[in-house]
Amino acid sequence: MDNVANWILTAVFGALGIWLLTEYIRTNGKIRIADRRWTASRILFAIAGLMAIATVFIYNTVLDYIRLGVMGLCIAVFLMMHDGVGDEGVVAYGHFTPWNEIRAYDFREGKKKFDIFFTALDRDSKKGGDYSIQVAFANSQAEEVKKLLSEHIGKKYRRMKIEG
Repeated sequence: MDNVANWILTAVFGALGIWLLTEYIRTNGKIRIADRRWTASRILFAIAGLMAIATVFIYNTVLDYIRLGVMGLCIAVFLMMHDGVGDEGVVAYGHFTPWNEIRAYDFREGKKKFDIFFTALDRDSKKGGDYSIQVAFANSQAEEVKKLLSEHIGKKYRRMKIEG
């Protein structure tokens, strides 16, 4: 592979890997009940990781090995990250939201998963707006998640119009 492309990919995946790793370290201990392990995005990232590893047989310079190592680290950290709920709040997409910033929540039970929908206060908005969070759990975790939510934010349960 061209050296310029190697450097660009190494820099991009390196920055993404460092960001993901810091988010993982900050939020991992706050999750008591994690989301479903295998989702479509995790499967796609695992396939991308396998394809990157397969290129070891095609490219064989030191810079190629560095790029593959950085890409592998980034993909591994992404696969380790989880969304979930805990005693302090909600973790979604590597971002922690404490219970006091949750305005409302609702849930939907499906055939294969149990979805929780949150509306949270957007601290970064100048208008004091809200943003939405969705976390999908396995159906077997539904009662445990409902119990945790009723303990911490039971009064914030609202029926919401849920699309999809």
